[in-house]
Amino acid sequence: MTTSTDGGKLGATSATMAMLQLLAGGWAARAIHAAATLGLADLLKDRSKTCAELAKASNTHPSSLRRLLRALAAVGLFTEEQGGQFSLTPLGATLRSDVASSLRAWAEYAQGDEAYRAWGSLLHSVRSGETAFNHAHGLSVWEHRSAHEEHASRYHKAMASLGGPLNDAAIASYPFSEIKTIVDVGGGDGSLLVALLTKHPAMSGALLDVSHVAEKGRKRLAEAGLSARCEVIAGDALIGVPGGADAYVLSRVIHDWPDAQAVAILKSCSRAMHGCTRLLIIERVLPTKVEASANVAMQVVPDLNMMVMTGGRERTQEEFTSLLAAAGLRLKRIIPTLSPISVMEAGL
Repeated sequence: MTTSTDGGKLGATSATMAMLQLLAGGWAARAIHAAATLGLADLLKDRSKTCAELAKASNTHPSSLRRLLRALAAVGLFTEEQGGQFSLTPLGATLRSDVASSLRAWAEYAQGDEAYRAWGSLLHSVRSGETAFNHAHGLSVWEHRSAHEEHASRYHKAMASLGGPLNDAAIASYPFSEIKTIVDVGGGDGSLLVALLTKHPAMSGALLDVSHVAEKGRKRLAEAGLSARCEVIAGDALIGVPGGADAYVLSRVIHDWPDAQAVAILKSCSRAMHGCTRLLIIERVLPTKVEASANVAMQVVPDLNMMVMTGGRERTQEEFTSLLAAAGLRLKRIIPTLSPISVMEAGL
């Protein structure tokens, strides 16, 4: 009896500590945002430094900065060394701005003031079904980005930062070499097309996005020397997409939208397709039943971010199948990648 009671107490204590760690995760995320904004990883990329050196370089209060560094050392971003110096760990190095897989821009955006304020209205979304961002800011995230260039720039840098590893995972998993012409619908700054056209010299492409975003894509493609192989088109995927391509790709686009708009985008693609055309949807595919694990959390928790920020959603295979059917399309196969996203292939 004593053993059973002690075990129960230990179980309760363990659960309490686990919950406390989860609740502290929000504070840690904001601390990471502060480190990213201050560029601390860049300041430590060559050698360890004292808090005084870092405070001078980052124009911060030395004692307060030490407390931030100590907290981030506890979660693995920095190492506190003898003599009061701090050095960068491999985890912290992901916030360096000069590495290929840098997540600095994503940390600045995902935990930035616009998103943080919107997340403060999560309960409003849960209670009303409305988008938290709209409630917190008085306009949609798209309207906000259009009116605030700084926010839009931060968002596009974040998408490019996050998109690199996800693009690489998708390209490594799907036989894009079979495609000669491809249209990236909602292609943003052109990161995916740059990666695709660079790897496949025989491929040509087109990027479709709203005008102010399309210009960013045009610049990115020109810098990569790919302008001759890629047309940039200013347009609205909710209305239509250009025809004649072998494949259309929607990379992390459908999750931005509620079902009605998602179906409208899919219908635009469907109207442009012919019998052999492929539609590739690069998104998270949620499990039908959720189990408690870190990998599943990486799939499911971002769905809350879509609810808060855009009013969109992540979806299960069954939900994608229904959306595609409503647009006159059918899901042919799902190819997992070495990342949280999968490549779904659909056709007429």
